[in-house]
Amino acid sequence: MAIISRGYEPNESAAKNTDREFQLFSQNIDLILKHEQNILACRDYFFCSLPFAYSSWLYCSGDGQLFLGYLLLAWKTGQLTEQCPTCMGRVIVSSFSGSPLTGRNSWSGLCLGCRQRQIGKESKNFLRRMEFIIELRKKFPAAVEQVEEYDGQEFTWGGNELKPVRKKKTIWKPVAEPVDLATLVKELNGHIRKGRPVNVHHLLKKKLELKLSKSLKKDSVYFRL
Repeated sequence: MAIISRGYEPNESAAKNTDREFQLFSQNIDLILKHEQNILACRDYFFCSLPFAYSSWLYCSGDGQLFLGYLLLAWKTGQLTEQCPTCMGRVIVSSFSGSPLTGRNSWSGLCLGCRQRQIGKESKNFLRRMEFIIELRKKFPAAVEQVEEYDGQEFTWGGNELKPVRKKKTIWKPVAEPVDLATLVKELNGHIRKGRPVNVHHLLKKKLELKLSKSLKKDSVYFRL
């Protein structure tokens, strides 16, 4: 029996909007970076979904969409930055993919120098990035698991063979009502909404970096997830 692992792949509808959304993103990146704190302080902004932003790797769980809040934290810590092969400027990486077994990988992002979309291969930081994103998903999930009760029926040998019972089901509830990129840009240029904050600052300097430094000493950590 063959085991096939393909990693995360953006859906077809998201792929169609990639070029248009990336252009809007590149045109407003200065605005987005300027309002970093506003985005991190509002869940609806934090979980803004970008069709061109994702991570993908084989064999392990934890890949998927990279929400805007994830990207801002990764750029802030230097986890998702590269040197531009064209102008030697700083590239903020918005997607990366590869294999934790072979180490072969690639990335793409926007250069803040020449303002062009750049693509690169074989980053030495792939495994570190992979661990960083896995930790972000654990600390800041886009949805939380909840158990709900509901009225149902259960088979019984007596009576009419059915009796009313309370049953349970597990559902995933989004933690926010995320805005799209166009709405985000519009609101950052005008009235910035107030929302439930995402508490990232204490984690950024302490828990996350501490856990990363420890886990990087154990090569097997990437294959136990």
